[in-house]
Amino acid sequence: MANFFHKYPYENFHELNLDWILEQIKEFGATLDSYKDVAEKLEEALKQLPDYESRITVLESLTDGLDAKLLAINNSIDGLISEDTSLQNQIDALKREFDLFDANFDAVYKYIDSQIAVVNSDVDAKLDAFRYSISYDLIQLQKEVDSLRKIIEQLDTSVLNPWHPELGRVSQDRNQKLIYNDLADECLTAEEYCSLGLSASDYASYDLTAIKYAEFGKKKLHFYWVYAPVEGFRQEISNVLTSIINNVFNTITADVYASLDMTADDYLALDLTASGYQKYNI
Repeated sequence: MANFFHKYPYENFHELNLDWILEQIKEFGATLDSYKDVAEKLEEALKQLPDYESRITVLESLTDGLDAKLLAINNSIDGLISEDTSLQNQIDALKREFDLFDANFDAVYKYIDSQIAVVNSDVDAKLDAFRYSISYDLIQLQKEVDSLRKIIEQLDTSVLNPWHPELGRVSQDRNQKLIYNDLADECLTAEEYCSLGLSASDYASYDLTAIKYAEFGKKKLHFYWVYAPVEGFRQEISNVLTSIINNVFNTITADVYASLDMTADDYLALDLTASGYQKYNI
C-alpha cells in the first residue's frame, strides 16, 4: 500500500515518482533488446545478399529464352488442338458408322428371332407328335404286359420230387426244403449224435444254425475225429497220423524247437523238407 498513491506520475507534485520511471526504463530496455535481435537478424540477412545475387543471376540466365520456349509450347498446343479436332471428327464419323451398323444388327437380330420362332414352333409340333406316339405305344405295351401277367399267373410252377413221389406235385419253396433235407449227407443221425456224448452246453458252444447243421454237422461237431494212440485225445485223422510218425521218428517237439532259438535264416540253412523235419534229431 506504500506505493499505491505513487503508481502514476503527477499525483504528488511535491515528490518525484521514481517507481514509475524505473518501470518505464525497464520496458524501454526490453524494447531495445528486441530491436537488437532484429538488427542482428538483418545483419545476418545482409551477409547472405551476395549469395542471393548469384542465384538471381542464374535465374535470369535460365529465363532468357523462356519467352521463345513459351511461344513454341503455345504453337505445340495449337497443333495438338488441331489434331484433337481432327480426331474428334474421325470419332464422330466412326460413331455414325457404328450407329448404322447397330441398326443393321438390330435387323439381323429380328430376322434371327423370327427364324428361331419358326424352328421352335416346328420342334413343339414334333414333340407333341412324339409324346402322343410314346403314350400310345406305352398304352399298347401295358396291355401286352397285363396279358402276359395273366398267362404267367395261370402257369403251373409246381414240380415232382423224385424222392417223394407220394407227395405229388409240390411248390418250388417246399421242393427246395425237401432238397436240403434229402441232400444233407453231413447231418448226423440220432445214433451218431449220441455217440459224441455232447451235453446241451457243449452243443450250444458250436453256435450252429439248422442249415449249417444239415450241411456241415459231422465236420463241425468233429464226428470224424479219432483218438491219438500216443496222446490219448481226439483230433483230426491227419493230426493223429502226424503224431504217430513224430513218435516213430522221435521228432522234436515245438518246445524243443523253440529252445533252439533259431532264426529264419538258421532254419533255412538246414534245407529240410517236411519229411526231413520229422526225421531231424538234435
